[in-house]
Amino acid sequence: MRKRKPLSAVLLFFFGALFLFPNYSFCDTPQPSPQTSQPVSYLPGRGITIEPIDLNVKLSGNFIYQNASNPNTTVDSKSGNSWVGYLDFAKKVGPSGLIFLRFQGGRGDSVNSKLSLLTGVNYDAINNGARADVRQFWYKQSLLAEQFSFTVGKIQSRNYLDKSEYAGDDDAQFLANMFNKSYAIEWPAKFGFGVNLNFCSQPVDFLELGFNYFDAAAKWSELGSNNMYSLELKLKTPPFFGSQDKKWGGNYRLYSWLNTREHNMLLKPDETKKANYGFGFGFDQQVADVFGIFGRAGWQRPDLIPADGGTAIEFTWSAGAQVTGQYWGRKKDVLGLAAGQVFPGDEYNKAGRPAAGEGHLELYYNLALNEYVHISPDFQLVWNPNGVSKKSGGDNDTVFISGVRVRVDF
Repeated sequence: MRKRKPLSAVLLFFFGALFLFPNYSFCDTPQPSPQTSQPVSYLPGRGITIEPIDLNVKLSGNFIYQNASNPNTTVDSKSGNSWVGYLDFAKKVGPSGLIFLRFQGGRGDSVNSKLSLLTGVNYDAINNGARADVRQFWYKQSLLAEQFSFTVGKIQSRNYLDKSEYAGDDDAQFLANMFNKSYAIEWPAKFGFGVNLNFCSQPVDFLELGFNYFDAAAKWSELGSNNMYSLELKLKTPPFFGSQDKKWGGNYRLYSWLNTREHNMLLKPDETKKANYGFGFGFDQQVADVFGIFGRAGWQRPDLIPADGGTAIEFTWSAGAQVTGQYWGRKKDVLGLAAGQVFPGDEYNKAGRPAAGEGHLELYYNLALNEYVHISPDFQLVWNPNGVSKKSGGDNDTVFISGVRVRVDF
């Protein structure tokens, strides 16, 4: 604990100093709340806004129940639940600065620990003993008249690399891990220190260039010793085609990354290498007001054991679509369907482990009961679980998971 205090003090001092920065406008700067004429106001799902100090406070949470009809492990129970809660504070600083603080806690992992899989089926689960941990604490500022922004602090890395509009929000969209992040990226161990730099030049406003630095081990006491870097180029379709029609909004991303943590070799565990690396492609595309489609594909170095353990995934892909309930008179409802696979590399197979491509299929329906409560039935199908296929002589059956998610926004 003593090692963390100086770093925390420096970070808090830095955030305080940022109040002195000049403010500009930036096209992508998030706004914590809509403008209102009341000094204190409340909107369902948006929380409480205190207008005189530009502060928004929001409370939300999820409860998830899942059942595995045929788990591929010997367990006494085939079902489980999890819950997670969020308390968010968003403070505007001038017209284009934002401080964000999130307390987050939860308990349970539903059926994640009752299955033997290469990837999980409940990415929303945070089993931290129901403590109110500080999961995010960052500052965002834009500069140079809508052409540059930076974010610094304790951040969630998947919000800044390979992000998708339709597959990246486990609170409301898909629950399976592989539809919320790429398994061909060796992500930081936990929520940790990070810096995002984003360039959006006015002459070529259809292109954005993003650079990220993450503390790959997420250890404040070893900050700067274990680093991850990424570079992402994003093409935005409306300005590219000279249109401002948001009905056809789309993003196409190409990225690469480098993780400098120490890794053991798969086939020579006594040898270590300092760098893991990879690259990938992703897109999300809106089609009129009703449909949205997305896709991801990624590759990483296949001969290393991940620094935090687990399976060495060489290649992964996923694709899916969503449709709003406009056609059946439920404009706020969403139906989503996605499929994908993760493939361990040849080295993983040579090390004596099953390496068939584990596949996932997920279907959910997000039913908006009212402005406060959303209920989402969810169904998942997993074939070749844990990389074991019947074709290769295994006896693992396809795993079917059914469940429901209840989302509450205050």
